[in-house]
Amino acid sequence: MSNLIKRMLQIPKTRLIKKLLGYDEIYTIGIRFRSSDSLLDGKNKIFYPIPYSDEFWYADPIAWEHNGKTYLFAEAYDRHKHKGHIVVAEIQDDIRDIQFKKIIDEPYHMSFPMIFSWENDIYMLPETSENYSLNIYKAEQFPLLWRKVAEIKTDKMLVDSVLMKNTSKGIVLLSSEICQDNPLYVKFCYNLLDMKKHAILPIENQQERGYNLQDRAAGVPFEYKNKYILPTQISTECDYGVKIAFCYLLDTEFNIYKEFTVDGVSVAGINLSHIHI
Repeated sequence: MSNLIKRMLQIPKTRLIKKLLGYDEIYTIGIRFRSSDSLLDGKNKIFYPIPYSDEFWYADPIAWEHNGKTYLFAEAYDRHKHKGHIVVAEIQDDIRDIQFKKIIDEPYHMSFPMIFSWENDIYMLPETSENYSLNIYKAEQFPLLWRKVAEIKTDKMLVDSVLMKNTSKGIVLLSSEICQDNPLYVKFCYNLLDMKKHAILPIENQQERGYNLQDRAAGVPFEYKNKYILPTQISTECDYGVKIAFCYLLDTEFNIYKEFTVDGVSVAGINLSHIHI
């Protein structure tokens, strides 16, 4: 029995019927305006959804502050072309007024637009695993004008890469490597991305982990109560990104230990069946 058939047999009957009837599953972005409470403190977990349209829905949000303004970068998924491209919007007090603008589009699917700075410049490394590549874009006029400075081919499908460390040579990336036999299974993969030579260098002495259902990054690492935390996506045998987990990181050893999950996150006005990033 193929992996696809096995997965379909494990999908809840209501969802399976809708899939077979051609219902379109929608992703959306929820915004939680900043307060003194962290999401991990167990308070103020309500997010407010950004409107989607018959043409696009939005996913994989990455926020970036620049010159006193906050910008939201995201994947815009074209529901007719079945392909994503990268957009940006300035976050307003009223999310109904958010206007996304297309900034990067390639012939292949793009998502998860990770933003980072290196040597006083701003770069983006979106997910381009469909192209078996890591693409680097440099901001020529932030946030709207970007120039592709590298397209580094990979022999693996690397998804949802996040910045772990800035070095004088480049950046240390944590990517999620997809299992070729079953795309729901992933494992963490560390690499040093040489920003001068545009090459990928492996990290030595990193602990090898087998493919599993929780090693897909769900956002950039952050500090919480003097600990370094990585959000990850938990999948199941039949579906991807059903909930969020948080991992304590031991960066010096390139090891990751999953410790806890956060429940009770909701998006106002939406019956939520899956949540990630």
